[in-house]
Amino acid sequence: MIDNAAERIGAIAGIVDDPLDGSVTGNTFVDGGVAGIDSVSYEGIAEPLAYEDFVAQENLPSDFGSICVRFVTDGDSLVQEYYIPYGSDFPTDQLPPVPNHQGQYGSWEDVDLTGMTFDATIHAEYNDMNTVRQSQEKRDGRSVVLVEGSFDTTDELMLHEVDDAPETLGTLVEAWGLELPADTGHTLRYMPPETTDNTVLWVKTDAGWQQAETSVDGSYLVCTAPAGTTAFAAVQVPANKVPLIAAAGGAAAVLLLVILFLAHKKHKKKKAAKNAA
Repeated sequence: MIDNAAERIGAIAGIVDDPLDGSVTGNTFVDGGVAGIDSVSYEGIAEPLAYEDFVAQENLPSDFGSICVRFVTDGDSLVQEYYIPYGSDFPTDQLPPVPNHQGQYGSWEDVDLTGMTFDATIHAEYNDMNTVRQSQEKRDGRSVVLVEGSFDTTDELMLHEVDDAPETLGTLVEAWGLELPADTGHTLRYMPPETTDNTVLWVKTDAGWQQAETSVDGSYLVCTAPAGTTAFAAVQVPANKVPLIAAAGGAAAVLLLVILFLAHKKHKKKKAAKNAA
């Protein structure tokens, strides 16, 4: 394949002192827009042919009948080799998996695999794993959401508003949908629009909404987003509801103690009456 040249260009040879002196003869090549010798083609010497005519020649090695596409990793170690028809597209759904490297993610180099007329070697390229993804959405110049984990991309995290929300006491601040790798959990950091006071996070998985154990780190609320998290919601519980809930819990405990005391007292009276009889 000739990618860039200005002179002495040829599919057979860049330069020959005298192409007609008989020193060069009987060469054929597939006509791809480049002439045979120094930008000139010669019948019977350096002759261009259509691919169909080229492969129909007698005693042509079988390798010329197809295109070889090789996928290699470090040190040109072969991962997979394919043979496809001349001029066809390589089926991208048959790209082999890129071998794993500890602490890195890999991808095949970006090359054009359409209309292939030359053998090709495709190399694996590796980059360090990304440990934090941040949302495009900002507040006060900082990302609304930060997700900590191990990611094979440096792309910003895409959020989308969701109408779904957990049914719980309090006021919904906002709810966001997001796409994360489903096979592992992540640490989610969320900056609410106003305050972190009395605000808790809920996360949604296939099992539905569940309240997350929420802590505060500066301007961010922090929780664990379990594997399969597809959305999260921030809910602000009114401050005056907290003592009421505590009081209700305390009243329930007192009531239970009273019931147990009365039951015990009644049992003692029955026992005393039985002994008197």
